[in-house]
Amino acid sequence: MDTPQDGILQSVQQLYGHGETPTLLIGKDLEVLWANDAASKHPSILTQYDGLHSMLADVDFNKLKQALFSGKEIFFSEGELSFLQAKVELIPLKNKEENFVGAVMRILFDNGPVSVKNTYEAQRHLSAFISQFRSPISSIYTVLIPLAKRMREQGDNTGLKYLNSISQNSYKILRTTVQMSELARYQTGTNRLDKEYTNLSDFLKELCDAVSIFAMSLGIMIRFERQDEEILTCFDRDKLSYAILNVLLNSCEYGGKNVTVRLKRNGEFAAIYVIDDGEGISQEVLGRIFEPYYSKDSKHEMFYSLGLGLTLTRYTISAHGGTITVESKLSKGTTVVMTLPICQCTQEDKHTDYLYQTMDHYMSDKFSPVHIMFGAVTGIFHI
Repeated sequence: MDTPQDGILQSVQQLYGHGETPTLLIGKDLEVLWANDAASKHPSILTQYDGLHSMLADVDFNKLKQALFSGKEIFFSEGELSFLQAKVELIPLKNKEENFVGAVMRILFDNGPVSVKNTYEAQRHLSAFISQFRSPISSIYTVLIPLAKRMREQGDNTGLKYLNSISQNSYKILRTTVQMSELARYQTGTNRLDKEYTNLSDFLKELCDAVSIFAMSLGIMIRFERQDEEILTCFDRDKLSYAILNVLLNSCEYGGKNVTVRLKRNGEFAAIYVIDDGEGISQEVLGRIFEPYYSKDSKHEMFYSLGLGLTLTRYTISAHGGTITVESKLSKGTTVVMTLPICQCTQEDKHTDYLYQTMDHYMSDKFSPVHIMFGAVTGIFHI
């Protein structure tokens, strides 16, 4: 990560550190290097790890970088960006050699802190409202299990068919509520990571083994490949599970008959590749896949979603300090690459020697991430 030289960072900190206007210091690659108190306390996406790419999704970044490199100040009026109805000011910074080293980004709310507070409160209430759905849906499914058992004993195949439809639709609602709740938490800055220091290789293998059982019922083969060496690092097991499952769900929907998950060590990072031989993604769609609520028309109704999967995956990978990229060509398949920093264990991190979430655990727990994400796709293992 490039860092501004010649005391620029210190000057920006002194000038904007205690101001009431949310202010960020942006690096050469448009990443967030520093945020003042007003921005750090802001319950939104102001300090996302991947910098401006999350905050200014409507911007042509090549043109933006060219303008900043040339020393041009940039001002976005309210309404030009899908960004909290705020004005955004970008002031380029250069060192003594007149080389571009970053920019100061100021967020100008017309209504000041009141606007910020109202936005946070709206998201917080939305999150609480969505969470209320999860408990009754879970209760419905709990009742379905003994009811299905009784129908099997009585040979009531018609009743089982109806119960299976109820189960699948319950999982659709459950998946939607989980995704919307997670998005609201990320956007309000309240979605914290609960990291564990554990074996990433074994974690991915068990996850893929569980998903492969669902995928086989769709005629899709999922293979997991890894290097011989173990990769131990810190990550939030549940959040990373959902992030990877979102990608696998897309591969099963738009992929062909084969999906490969590959884990490699790339220096100080672990790289997770999800490769499918499916229909691919057009360049027009590829440029929008991380937008919230954007969903390509699906030919498989059972895969229908709100279009939040890859949005949440990007948030999760960024929160871990990693990156996600997607390469695709029509009729040639798609490759998604997620990187995670390989971190050493600290005293604050939990150390897990035994991976308790094996494939059997994923399959036996009807409310595991695997069931929540794939439960609406296949009914064979529901009840």
